[in-house]
Amino acid sequence: MNFIKRLLWTTLIISAIAITPIGAVAASTPDPPIPQGFYLVTSSIGVHLYQKDYTEGNPDFVQVIDLGEGASIELRHGDIAKPGTSRGDYGGDNPKFFSRSLKDYWRDFATQNPNAFCVTNGSFFFMPEYPTKLAYPLRVDGENVTDGFDIDNYPWNKLIFEIWDDRADIRRLSRWSLHTSSAPNIIAGLSEDANKKAKFYTGRTFIGVDDRNEDGDYEIVLIYNTLTARQVDAAQVLKRFGADKVMMLDGGGSTQLICQGVPIIKSDRLIPQTIAVGRGEGPTFAGRMLDQPEFPILIEGEDVQVQIEIENIGAETWKAYEVQILIDNYPWAANHEIVLEKDVRAGESLTYSWTITPNSHGGVNSSNIFLVRTGIKYPIEPNPLHIIILPNKLIDRRVELESNLSQWSDKDTKSIVQLSNEWIQDQINGSLPQIAVANAAENKSGTVEPVTTAIIIVPITIVFLSALLFFGLRKKQG
Repeated sequence: MNFIKRLLWTTLIISAIAITPIGAVAASTPDPPIPQGFYLVTSSIGVHLYQKDYTEGNPDFVQVIDLGEGASIELRHGDIAKPGTSRGDYGGDNPKFFSRSLKDYWRDFATQNPNAFCVTNGSFFFMPEYPTKLAYPLRVDGENVTDGFDIDNYPWNKLIFEIWDDRADIRRLSRWSLHTSSAPNIIAGLSEDANKKAKFYTGRTFIGVDDRNEDGDYEIVLIYNTLTARQVDAAQVLKRFGADKVMMLDGGGSTQLICQGVPIIKSDRLIPQTIAVGRGEGPTFAGRMLDQPEFPILIEGEDVQVQIEIENIGAETWKAYEVQILIDNYPWAANHEIVLEKDVRAGESLTYSWTITPNSHGGVNSSNIFLVRTGIKYPIEPNPLHIIILPNKLIDRRVELESNLSQWSDKDTKSIVQLSNEWIQDQINGSLPQIAVANAAENKSGTVEPVTTAIIIVPITIVFLSALLFFGLRKKQG
């Protein structure tokens, strides 16, 4: 009894170890949950805009920009009025800039970049004079446009936001960090604890970076805009979105935002410098199959549930009742059409399941899957959907075919289709009883196959054992 108890306890311990998610440590870091109250306004490849509303006060907006997915950030500025050669704080220039409206910045950006997503205000500047100077350094496309002028204020609170094509960073600003940085684009700002009316509810523009996949690079950039927040509020929102570092940009009446041509935060103030965000490269209208049955085996007349999951990998939202999913060349019925009942934004996916009753001939049946909009079909990759249908008379061979499919798993789809069709046809045309197959093999080769040998040996053995039993009983009775 003690041995049985020990065996049970050992089994429980091993089971507990087996189900512990050790593999989760090596898995990729999941996206942080969207903070409570925020909802997605619009999105495209590598870019998302979220909003949170308040019963009293103005909404918050956060852009989530994934440079790893091909999204981009451009630093733009007004024309230079006076060069201010060698008058900058860190040995460079300190020019004066003409200011422009955010609408003008958006118009130029959208004209030059078909992937334009949003434009917002950027650097601090000197409002009392016009043309105006930027308070802190700005580098655009490898050129130090200005070193700024305000080196004496906030000496321990200055930061630089560095931008590469596929990553970004926020670091302390100094002569050394500015001139040794390899980043082609840099904009400077202040730390979250610099007192710029810190406790007042006013316009705020903050920026943050997030190393979401924990590879040592900050590939996610977060931009926060609102008309009413304290500094601590702005920083906290970005941290809830996952920001590891944050930096404050110009705020107050300078805070403005336009996304996809729509003014979201409006201001009449003209500004000398902006941050422009572009979506990643890719098709505007496209889908990708995330999950679908891999060669499911069905029997004629058998009801089966089929499920697919499709991701929107294009730049445009799939509009409800405007976009359909078409399963073409439907082998068991007429073409199957799925009408979207809700919007599917870029990066989102939809799951759809339906019941089918296959009645076609045996073999692999393939259906192409398309997105359809205004009568135009857009292929979804990978394509098509393959379903194996077995005739009723082969129902007992399903397990055997499943085993074959496992052995063929290393082959390409075309080969699996061919092998499956050949196997089914062989079963339909040439399925014979085992003894007949054995006899045919003996007649052809002149040797006894293992199956035939077993057929002969087993009866002889039974007769021999029966005889021994019979004579043993006779002897006992005698």
